[in-house]
Amino acid sequence: LKNVNGSQLSTISAPEGKRHLAVFTEAQGSSNSTPQPSQLKLAGATLAHLHKSAQRLPLSTTLPSYDLDHCLSTASEKIHQHCHSRPELKKVGIFYKYLASQLKQTLQQFPLEKLNWGVIHGDLIHNNFHFNKNEEITFFDFDRIGYGWHVFEIASYLGQLASHRSVPEKSKLFNEVSLYFLKGYNSISPVPQEQLDLLPLFRKRY
Repeated sequence: LKNVNGSQLSTISAPEGKRHLAVFTEAQGSSNSTPQPSQLKLAGATLAHLHKSAQRLPLSTTLPSYDLDHCLSTASEKIHQHCHSRPELKKVGIFYKYLASQLKQTLQQFPLEKLNWGVIHGDLIHNNFHFNKNEEITFFDFDRIGYGWHVFEIASYLGQLASHRSVPEKSKLFNEVSLYFLKGYNSISPVPQEQLDLLPLFRKRY
């Protein structure tokens, strides 16, 4: 699609600065909150291709960085401020601020500077993956693109996928979907085991 100026790209103002918007007619297929093993493998391989290819992009000074301060300190403070004005939500705000503090302290004990870091999608949820009848994949909605740890993005997707389903043992489901997703991801860009060991910690954002 083209805008009124005949361009396929538009620039919009966002809180963090200018963002570039491309509108397409359709992402073929549909999202699947309970993807099959073959679809999980394909999703993993597709994300790995993105992470690997993005390493060749020039460094951007305008994209956000999803580090501990952004994802934990800043986010939990905003939640706390929002809940503080509503008596029925005060305890929720306090809980999230405490949880974020504990997670940050735990993660700071690891050599985070050694984790794979680069451009990430930033909002990788199952609704942003579409599979068609031939099990071809399209993923979209890049408006939160930025820099972050690859393992953080992997955990975010898998954590959201597990939390979306009503099952008694979400940790078990997380491990099951991780198994197939990582088979696909590692076939393109193997993740060191010491980084995979951090998946449960990054998953706790959910």
